[in-house]
Amino acid sequence: MTKPQRTFGIDLACIPADQATIPFTDLIVRRAYGAFDFLRVVDGVPLFIDDHLARFDRSAQLLDLHPRPTHEALKKHVADIIDANGPGNYGMQLFLTGGDPTDNFTPNTPRTLVLVDDLAPYPEADYQNGVSLLTHAFTRDLP
Repeated sequence: MTKPQRTFGIDLACIPADQATIPFTDLIVRRAYGAFDFLRVVDGVPLFIDDHLARFDRSAQLLDLHPRPTHEALKKHVADIIDANGPGNYGMQLFLTGGDPTDNFTPNTPRTLVLVDDLAPYPEADYQNGVSLLTHAFTRDLP
């Protein structure tokens, strides 16, 4: 398996993660104000991408972040990142930031960010023997 290049998408342009920058003034840095989602890529296929993008858009909408990239633009960007990294198994973190506020508080034009994450494979024994699972009812304070 080829290790992902950790391509970082900024406003739908692909660059290597070590060359990416984001201003400290962006609300995602100042107050962690932004939308986030994570999707898995398995053998070059982004799993459940439509579900992830719908949830991502709903989160951004609830935070009043606009303009938001279209699902089609994000799907194309994800495909471009997969092309850049090859058909492996990895994760992608999607972010829509709060942008640079004009008054130090109010969200402004957001930035679209996509970061590729290396994912360690599950141990083969987990597939052969199964795993134990304990469930716990929990409500997130700030979903």
